[in-house]
Amino acid sequence: MDSIKKNWGFIAISLVCFVLIIFMVMKCSGTNEKLSVSKSEYDKKLTYLDGVGKKQLKLTDENVKIARHNSDVTSKSISSVHKTLMQRFKLNYKVPGDGASALRELKEAILQMQKQLDEKEIFCDGKVEYFSFDSIAKSATLPTKDDLPLIFRQLTIVKQIVKVAIESKVISIDEIRRPMNLRVQEEADYTITPIEITVTASLENGQNFVNAMSNQENYLFFLRTIEISAPDVVTGVVGDLGATNSSRSGNARMENSSDEMEGTRSRNRRTRPESRDKEQTSQAKGDGLVEVPMKRQELLVYAKKESKWKLRFDLIEPKYELPEEKKAEEE
Repeated sequence: MDSIKKNWGFIAISLVCFVLIIFMVMKCSGTNEKLSVSKSEYDKKLTYLDGVGKKQLKLTDENVKIARHNSDVTSKSISSVHKTLMQRFKLNYKVPGDGASALRELKEAILQMQKQLDEKEIFCDGKVEYFSFDSIAKSATLPTKDDLPLIFRQLTIVKQIVKVAIESKVISIDEIRRPMNLRVQEEADYTITPIEITVTASLENGQNFVNAMSNQENYLFFLRTIEISAPDVVTGVVGDLGATNSSRSGNARMENSSDEMEGTRSRNRRTRPESRDKEQTSQAKGDGLVEVPMKRQELLVYAKKESKWKLRFDLIEPKYELPEEKKAEEE
């Protein structure tokens, strides 16, 4: 113990040196591993370069010519695709020359859409009276000249939606909303025009409407969101049956004291349903009344489903300047 106390400084230094030696050994081991990996990568690259040298690979004029040709072909193909998309999916519409004419044509278009829906007996909710153009059609001021192309672009889209709804035989158009009003979302090669639609239709016709919107020949509608609700609706036959059963119970209680009627009810219970129907029909004919049997559709507990389809479509319009447009601008 005394020896340790006398040599504690030496012992401490020895421990520190031991720890440093272990640290240096671990460090050297890690460095050797990194060096081994680096040497392996270096050998691979050296082997590759030796192979390139042996094969005498180099950038020749012919290779440069082929690469430029491929680049030109790719650029022309991309331009051709853009041109084809623009020619097919570009919206075509006429813009009136002044605000008064524009407002008159807008109102005429709204009346025409209302007339088309009325002819096909398609109901329009009050929110669709102006087909999302309420603020413009009811405004006391005329639209500005700069807004006219934007208005009639949106009108072209809405008219197409109404046309598809009529062809799909929906029951009603409940809402048409343009979240960005007259503006569009600008992207690098195309614009996005969002529009929200709510229609009521049978399940089959609702599906037909969605499919027809997504497969228009000259309109690129992209379905973003869809929400379908189809609650069960009980028919009136349930209430009629309940009322009939209550009436029968009341009559039974009132006539319970009559032995003659009790016997009649017993006979009726023992009689087959078909016989009772014939007997009741004969009695009805004797009274001068004809009992018409109910159809199967009239005995259904639930009515035929009417589903509500809340949809969000984005109209995609590719950007591309056609040669004739560019020429017209230059002239």
